[in-house]
Amino acid sequence: MDVFAADRWLTCDDNTVYVPQFVGSLEASIGWLLADPAIYNRARPYPELSVEDNFRRLLANTAAEENDEYLSYRMMDWGPISDNLDNCLFREGDTAHFAFSFWRDRHHDPSERGRVFVTELPLRELLLTLHHAAWDLAWGRS
Repeated sequence: MDVFAADRWLTCDDNTVYVPQFVGSLEASIGWLLADPAIYNRARPYPELSVEDNFRRLLANTAAEENDEYLSYRMMDWGPISDNLDNCLFREGDTAHFAFSFWRDRHHDPSERGRVFVTELPLRELLLTLHHAAWDLAWGRS
């Protein structure tokens, strides 16, 4: 399963999935995105900062063991295919802002390691993409 964002290959370390687990992970992500934003506020926690700076601050706070707020914004918790990524998704209105970085020493492109990449897309487009991927995998369509 190859996954790309911001013209980067996210599943570069391991793009083989155990389909039942992966489909369940996609379903959980879809449910997370559909949850009431009034209950699960997923906008940038530091609105005065850019998406990239919010991501960096959440990671720094987690690394300093100040909090685990980062985990409440983590989008791609999909098992081994996303293990090389630190990532967050901020939902603001109808837009999804996705920030990520690669952390493994053996990352295939050393120039990408540690850099923060940001992309945005309409939330509906993200939901439809995840939905179609889950259904295609569940039904064995390629």
